[in-house]
Amino acid sequence: MASIVGKRVNGQTYYYLARSGRVGGRPRIVEQEYLGDAESVAEAVRSSGDVSRVRQRPYGDLVAVFGTLRALDVAGVVDSLVGRQRAAVSVGQCLELAVAHRLLARTGESVAAWWEEAAVRRHLRLRAVPPASRLARAVAALPRAAVEAAVGSRARDVLGSSDGRTLFVHDLCVTLDGAVPVSGVDGTVLLESGALGHPTRSFVGALPITDYPELLAVRPRQRSVVDATRFPGVTAFDTRALVAGVDRRVIVVHSANAAAAQTATLEAELTVVARRLERLAELLESGTIRVGREKAATDIARITRVRWVDRVVKTALTSDSLTWSVDEAARRRLTDEVFGKQLLITDHADWSVADVLTAYRARFRLESTLRTFAEPRDAVGVLAVTVAHLMRHRAHQAGLDLSVQELLSTLAGITETELVSPSTGGRPRVRRMLNELTPFQQVLLEIYN
Repeated sequence: MASIVGKRVNGQTYYYLARSGRVGGRPRIVEQEYLGDAESVAEAVRSSGDVSRVRQRPYGDLVAVFGTLRALDVAGVVDSLVGRQRAAVSVGQCLELAVAHRLLARTGESVAAWWEEAAVRRHLRLRAVPPASRLARAVAALPRAAVEAAVGSRARDVLGSSDGRTLFVHDLCVTLDGAVPVSGVDGTVLLESGALGHPTRSFVGALPITDYPELLAVRPRQRSVVDATRFPGVTAFDTRALVAGVDRRVIVVHSANAAAAQTATLEAELTVVARRLERLAELLESGTIRVGREKAATDIARITRVRWVDRVVKTALTSDSLTWSVDEAARRRLTDEVFGKQLLITDHADWSVADVLTAYRARFRLESTLRTFAEPRDAVGVLAVTVAHLMRHRAHQAGLDLSVQELLSTLAGITETELVSPSTGGRPRVRRMLNELTPFQQVLLEIYN
């Protein structure tokens, strides 16, 4: 496989023709030919007569998204529901185009501009992009409930080995594994943090950690590893506790990664707070500005009113001076008892801790995708979430734990260079080459065929 590679040296980009092959089972560059800087390459193209245009187009993200749309048979499912049509571009094709545009186009980029830049016609096999008004009318006229149910059923078929357990998040029925929207009327409800009440169906939720000091006092030796592969650095203590007067299953979860991140956040906040307190102390001591004790006390409260900071910073204020310090004992208690911890609650006695944690974390993955691609929450947005989470699930099955945004960004780095030769009586000849792929990108390309 050949590709054009750019390398920056002292601020200048130089280009090479690289040929890749597999060495020891891994993709490697096996041959390299120097082409020159951008002007040299452009001059060579102009003078060669063999190539009239060079274009670089998206490839990896388009292949993955349209491949997933094909696996779901979105166009076929939708067109079977809509019935006979006379339009050159079917409603199903319009929906596929709208979903791909939602997932892949830049913010504010029109369908027409994206269509031309990305060469979407190669994947949709359409001669021209439908007008925006036609796309809008087609999507608005969809039998949305029927479409979402039919595509959701297809998603279950594509998932195949899924164990069938589902969750309800924001009125969407999603799979336990991967949070992929599917069709369904029954499942476990994911409760908002602290919003327990009296649920009438099976649930997974979280409790405010500071409301249960006896559970926060659980020592590290009492916790067990959850799943070293799925949740590295996560331990848990599975117990029961009285919650709102009811005996419930409660799981104390501790994440080493989350604890480290919270510790780093606290250190950064303390640095900012110390700088502001120092400035206030200088004003008090200089006497150049009369702050006043009451005003100074108000300023101190405002400066230290930061999550966790107010628990570890101690201040002493007099009429003309301010001193402060970090209570190291309080910081250790915060680190030991709070950082990295969650209290999960569920009525599923038979679920493993790993499954309960998977369900709870599904909310955050799904909410992130909804915010990015499903605003407004229309048929296009819901289907975009289905496609994105199916893609992520497929990558996760191959051992790649990526967010949807990370996955799409990595796939977008797989581009295609088109070399267009002049016509000699027929169509112009087009040669296409992929850019040089990292081993990571090579794996993704193989995952999505």
